[in-house]
Amino acid sequence: MDSNTLFHERYRLEKFLGSGTYSEVWLAEDEITGGTKVALKIFATENGLDDYGLNMFAHEFSLVSNINDPYILRPQHYDVCNRRPYLVLPYCKDGSVKRKTGRLEEKEAWNIIADVAHGLSVLHSMTPPIIHQDIKPDNIMVSDAGHYMITDFGVSTHLNSTLRRSVGDKYSHGGTRAYMAPERFSRHKTSVMASDIYSLGATLYDLLSGEPPFGEEGGLLQKSGADIPELEGNFSSELKVLLEKCLAFNSWERPSTDDLIQKSNEMKKKSIGGVSRKTEFFSGSDNDMEDNTDTSGNNNHLTPIYYVSLSIIGIVLGVILGFVL
Repeated sequence: MDSNTLFHERYRLEKFLGSGTYSEVWLAEDEITGGTKVALKIFATENGLDDYGLNMFAHEFSLVSNINDPYILRPQHYDVCNRRPYLVLPYCKDGSVKRKTGRLEEKEAWNIIADVAHGLSVLHSMTPPIIHQDIKPDNIMVSDAGHYMITDFGVSTHLNSTLRRSVGDKYSHGGTRAYMAPERFSRHKTSVMASDIYSLGATLYDLLSGEPPFGEEGGLLQKSGADIPELEGNFSSELKVLLEKCLAFNSWERPSTDDLIQKSNEMKKKSIGGVSRKTEFFSGSDNDMEDNTDTSGNNNHLTPIYYVSLSIIGIVLGVILGFVL
């Protein structure tokens, strides 16, 4: 497909945004709504799907169509054009967090942990539970309000197999395996809720350090006996310990989404990673964080009301002493 193409007699393709394993993503204008900017995710762009694949795709969409959560980028519409299923999603002008790779500050890391964990908790609590299976920097979008949303969820193992048969390996770059948990490389390719936690840990490690913890091999290297590498840099011990727990080899040793939300809220209250990344980590109470006392001997921070109060106190004392004398 090319830019300026009118897709399905409605969406004017404006800019190619990227490709997934089985899809292409385009910025488009919805000509029916007067040029509204949307993101089109078009699957099986060359060969399309057979009837079985299309029916399965429609079923998958029905499972996630009613999700309404600020931390999940929910598709607005589903349709099929020339046997190619596609999703219409809100366009996020700030893109994904991938552009922050190697430059993410700790304060923002805790925000991502909280928002993504919240979104995952919604998916995991559904009946049946939805396991994302592909948490990575490309699939965490930045909303116009500045919070983080997960996208590209809801593709089950069965639909994944159907798409693979149709599309083949054309878009298979092997990059996703960098964020896959060890159990995903087992004989049965097991995927559990904790697999998403592992992928979130690997994603944060990548964003903070500039490289995934096990390179492009992901948990496969861990299955071979590799130790979890320590996160280098001026980050708090709390963040390093949490990421190490997320990357635990055994799925049952990883924190839950509730654990991640609770810890991130605790750390945000302590104002970790404030204006300067060189700021030392506070180990005191919240009251310690709110103490604005200037210990440098410079009292420039005192307000005019402070000096007026001193003057009034001085006058009152003078009057009292005058009566006494």
